Amino acid sequence: MSVAYSFPREYSHYIPLFTREEQDMINNYSSKVNKKTSMDVLKDILLEVLDNLSSPSLYFLYSLGKVLFISSNYNLLEELLDKYQSESIELWWGNALIRRTENDKVINIALKILNKNPEEKIVRLHCYSLLANAYANMESENQYRHYMQELYHESIIFHKDLDKEKFVINDLLLFAHAIDIWKERISAPLLKLENKIDVAFQIAKELGDRYHLGRLYNIRGVIYRYVGRISDSFEFISEAIKYYKAVGAKRGIAAAKANLATICTIRYELDKAEKLLKESLSIFLEVGDYKNQSLIHFSLGEIAIAKGDFQSALELYEESVSILEQINAHELQVYCSLGELYYFLGNKEKMKIIMNFLQETNKKKEGFIHGYYNLFSALLEIDNMNYGKASEYLEKALSISDTRGTGFFSAKILLQLSLVNLKQYDSFQEEEYLEKAKQYITDLEPFYEELNKTIEHVIILLVLSKIYALKGKYTNSFNILQKAKDRLNLTKKERKKDKYYHLIENRINELEELFSRDKTETSFQKETFQFEIKEMESISIRQLSEYEKELRTSILALLIVHPSGIPLLNYTIKRSSQFRDELMFGGFIVAVKDMIEELFSNPMQSKVMIISYGNNKIIMEHSPKRNFSVIILSSKDSFILRRKIHRLTQNLQDIELPQQYIGELNPKIALKINEEVKNVFGENLMLYEGAVHI
Repeated sequence: MSVAYSFPREYSHYIPLFTREEQDMINNYSSKVNKKTSMDVLKDILLEVLDNLSSPSLYFLYSLGKVLFISSNYNLLEELLDKYQSESIELWWGNALIRRTENDKVINIALKILNKNPEEKIVRLHCYSLLANAYANMESENQYRHYMQELYHESIIFHKDLDKEKFVINDLLLFAHAIDIWKERISAPLLKLENKIDVAFQIAKELGDRYHLGRLYNIRGVIYRYVGRISDSFEFISEAIKYYKAVGAKRGIAAAKANLATICTIRYELDKAEKLLKESLSIFLEVGDYKNQSLIHFSLGEIAIAKGDFQSALELYEESVSILEQINAHELQVYCSLGELYYFLGNKEKMKIIMNFLQETNKKKEGFIHGYYNLFSALLEIDNMNYGKASEYLEKALSISDTRGTGFFSAKILLQLSLVNLKQYDSFQEEEYLEKAKQYITDLEPFYEELNKTIEHVIILLVLSKIYALKGKYTNSFNILQKAKDRLNLTKKERKKDKYYHLIENRINELEELFSRDKTETSFQKETFQFEIKEMESISIRQLSEYEKELRTSILALLIVHPSGIPLLNYTIKRSSQFRDELMFGGFIVAVKDMIEELFSNPMQSKVMIISYGNNKIIMEHSPKRNFSVIILSSKDSFILRRKIHRLTQNLQDIELPQQYIGELNPKIALKINEEVKNVFGENLMLYEGAVHI
């Protein structure tokens, strides 16, 4: 019917499914609408038509339910349900309850409808979608997968049987795709997520569905933020807002604005972020979305921390947790951040309550949350001066964080490990603690340098220069102080007031005097690290609200190299044979040859080397224990990538490698290496299953 073409495309597909009477009545409004009409305007038209219908059809009410759901008119949806007692409305009411995290109610509604009307195909598919979504929210993986499989399986069958209703099936599949992509947004490789989104984008474009396009742009933007592509993230989320505004999707606008606020916080545009969050919160309050109300309070708390207002941050975090507990939702990152804030504000008893909650919730004792539990355990041990036990907990947390590619968390742990060893040195004056502190700070330095965090970088350079002076390496100490001075980059006027500049100048002068008079020690050799420890602890507090920025990168190739110089195993990420041949037989091997020789020239020394190779970087780390090297070709260097290389090197040291190697590796050893590579690089960086083994 021609009338359909004057209506928005996400709605016009329904009109041929209406009764003749409904189509004739809708036709009277065709001059008042076009393809750009919002759902709110369409809602008013449909309600007028509804008032004149004696017995609205299943699909008329179903289409009205979708319009009310998209425009976040949940109260009106509930009123119509009470009036008509229609399964068509009840299905969309179930979607509204999902938004309010009332998952048990949703499950009861869907199962009741399935049992009552099992033959209506579209109704069945919608019930499967509701059940999958509810179980996803409840983190019930088996039930979630069961109903998703039912949805996909029966959709394929119904596509063959149904013609006019195909778009309804595709609409439900888009809801399912969005759930699935969102659920995997952190754990799945980026390429897999992008492929899923591309498929969903194609379906949404064919349907002309602005709401689904907005959702997919928003999800893609969030995923790009997770992998550090901040500019791309901002672009996609901004595009999502345009689609949401066009269709009148209030809740979508709120969600996208909240995601934009996160990016503004990353860029340290705090006032702009705060404004966006408050706009989002007002919408979430209006539509009764409690879970997102909680997350907005949490985000506002992070901004308060960034501004140094810890009391306001505490109140906002506690409000966030209070809302989560009311709706029985688990957003464990909120609890982790609250526990950390309790610790730094001196309320260790409340932090212990959070720890018990995390332990009870995360019974498998794995993943990022277990990393936080180990960090909290370490902080308590540090307070009790049980530094050895604290170091054990911190190393466990660091292993988890490095494997997951969580840069800020790894940096946070490295900072604490540095502090633990500096405190032990102050207590026992033993060289081993100084050497460990140096290694941790050396590992940490690229983090602050990469993110251009001047004060933090200068503080750890000051610590590093002092360590070198205490070890009698005065030239190293002097060079690091000069680097710190250059890093400050102050004008003459600014230098007069800057405490770090004066401290650096005093230490440089002292070293220069030492060189001129051939002294063997400096006055700060006799000092403790109390000043430096205090400064580093201030960094730790400032990092409470930090976000991932441009830290992640994609690797192009990874090699595990035997002391003989022959690769034990090779992985290429670009899958073309041309790239593989260029890598293995072209300039790459020539480029790393000298580096390999230098790495193996001193088998007792572990070191990281980095050189440029065309537009890419070659990063290598050597294992002194097993005398092998991990070599990576990457599009760029990054702190996270260095941590992953280091973690892989550490993990492979437990594998007994052959002393003599002529190119054939024992399958059991190859399997162990493959497992470690997948464990370290399989989640967030792009070493995909199916990578070419050369």
